[in-house]
Amino acid sequence: MIPTQYGYSAFSYAFHNPGYLYWFSKKYEACIAYVRVPFNTVVAAPPACSHECLSEVVSEFLESFPHTVFFGCDDVERQLMNPKTSLLIGKQPVWPMQSWNLEKKPSLRAQLNRARHKGVEVRRCQDPSFYEDYVSVKKQWLAGKSIKHFTFLGNPDSNVLDSQKKIWVALHHGNPIEFLVACPMPAQNAWLIEQMPRIPGSPNGSTELLLHTAFMDLNRQHRVTLGIAPLYGCEDVSPLWVKCVFKAAWDYGGWFYSFKGLAAFKSKFEPLEWERLYIVVPGERFSVRTFLAVFFGFLWGKS
Repeated sequence: MIPTQYGYSAFSYAFHNPGYLYWFSKKYEACIAYVRVPFNTVVAAPPACSHECLSEVVSEFLESFPHTVFFGCDDVERQLMNPKTSLLIGKQPVWPMQSWNLEKKPSLRAQLNRARHKGVEVRRCQDPSFYEDYVSVKKQWLAGKSIKHFTFLGNPDSNVLDSQKKIWVALHHGNPIEFLVACPMPAQNAWLIEQMPRIPGSPNGSTELLLHTAFMDLNRQHRVTLGIAPLYGCEDVSPLWVKCVFKAAWDYGGWFYSFKGLAAFKSKFEPLEWERLYIVVPGERFSVRTFLAVFFGFLWGKS
């Protein structure tokens, strides 16, 4: 499958989730997952193709969809696409697995011990029997989240039974309280932690113990990311009106989405690097229409 072979991006998991249209190149081994929204076409991830033909694949796609926004491109993809406009939208933390060990960090080690002392244990889910418990935990998790209104990249209905994904569960005295869903990024020998739904009021340290166990189980030669921290590191974006919107969302948007909280959570695990991620607009300048296209893509993008 093309996305499996060329899954460079943390957003490549979108190819395996419901709700997208798929475009295949007539000239190259390439695939693009996208949604149609008012004003524009929004692409869920950088094209799944070899970097050698990325620019040509984008040009071919633009022949059919001239008003297009590509979401989640890294520095390499941004440069290869040679866009008229790109916009930094956040950063994602990355850890080489050889460097991961929460036991070496006193504050995080204390959290692991708290969870263990309260009877929390973590297991790998090896068969589909976990699914009903996962649905129950996710339902309780989503009840208080604005993400439940999202589609497109915020789609919480990812295919958790996909055979390529790996799942772990945290149990409190034998009862499921939290799950971790990891998706492969094959072309990078990396993993994305896609979801961590948890029951409100779970014991302190259960999230840290779940992450630590999953990370230690994954291939030690691989890299892992917790995914994008939206708006993190975007203090100096341009144009000015976008900078003002981002700052307002960062400072006052916690009622809708906890930008600051998410960035703080990911930062406390001390990633070795933060990779920049962009919106890329190959064929035109960034405009209010572009901004609205991404907004609608998150809220009610339709294929």
